[in-house]
Amino acid sequence: MNSADRQHVGALGYIAIAVAAAPVAWTTALGEHEATLRVAAWWTTTAGFVATYALSHRVTGTTQIVTLIAHALLALLANWLIPIAIPGVALTGILLVVVAGGIHALPRRIGLLWVSIQTIGLLLIYLEAWPAPIALAAGIAYGAMQFVVYTARNLAALELERRLDIESRLRELESTRDLLSETVAAAERARVARDLHDVMGHHLVALRLHLEAASESETASTHVEEASGIARHLLADVRGIVATVRERPGVRLDTALSTLSTEGPGPSVEVMIDPDLPDLSEPLAEALLRAAQEGVTNARKHAKATRISIHLAADRLSIVDDGRWLGEPHEAAGEGLRGIHERCTALGCTVTIEHGANDGTQLQIAFPAGVPSP
Repeated sequence: MNSADRQHVGALGYIAIAVAAAPVAWTTALGEHEATLRVAAWWTTTAGFVATYALSHRVTGTTQIVTLIAHALLALLANWLIPIAIPGVALTGILLVVVAGGIHALPRRIGLLWVSIQTIGLLLIYLEAWPAPIALAAGIAYGAMQFVVYTARNLAALELERRLDIESRLRELESTRDLLSETVAAAERARVARDLHDVMGHHLVALRLHLEAASESETASTHVEEASGIARHLLADVRGIVATVRERPGVRLDTALSTLSTEGPGPSVEVMIDPDLPDLSEPLAEALLRAAQEGVTNARKHAKATRISIHLAADRLSIVDDGRWLGEPHEAAGEGLRGIHERCTALGCTVTIEHGANDGTQLQIAFPAGVPSP
């Protein structure tokens, strides 16, 4: 989810909190609550709820789970302090619906259990304050709202993840296609050069040999020598054309990498390419492209990064993200990183990975400067 989507969801949560707080604010202004200490505790609890709600959108990992637990407990406490703000109106239960919308990132079983516990806790609070039929109706209604919001957020997150995965794979295919097209063009140039050399060159050499043999005749020596000179020049020209066709620039890795750049939903991928890049061999260019693709995939899927930067310099490729470090790499990510290390080190590159507790990961591949194309 990109920053715009987060802001949209966050705004909906604040609106829901405002709806829950409006009746209490109204009755407090009218002085209908006698237990002023209880009202003050409710406002303090709700302020804490707002603070944990804002914090839950900025933290990850264990800190996020602790924040969500505090978030749920504050919502239940607010419902216990003032379950009914206006006779017949109990909107504080909306706070639990807000909590349910924030736990979509947890595993499904934990999320469903979480919503169930919240619903049971709210139902017990209502049973203490209301007659059983009304308490059951209100508790079940808020429970259903929680399950609906939780399921909707899960489906939205799953749809976004699949869409991002498809877009990522398409970009990888496009970048691979760009690199492959240069390889195919190089093979075609080599084929044309080989045909020119094998066919035309063979006939020109034969022509030259016959003309040289005929030049020994006294009657035709002048014309034959002239024709022989032309044949020599023609053969030299053909060899020059063959040499020119065989010459080709090194693989343009920058073109393939540029395809990975994104600015839409999901983490943004910025590609920076230094000017005057050296020509790279096809194996090295392919290894660096695969490393960039793997780095982007790991940062997006496993580290949950929001920003990824790819920098191609004259002697190194760097992939930097702002995601969280997972300690021991995820199994799939670990295989990918091992593959990068094996592929790149076999070509004389140096692979380094640097990471911090919360400041992302940097994958850097240093390759020998000026590696010639084969």
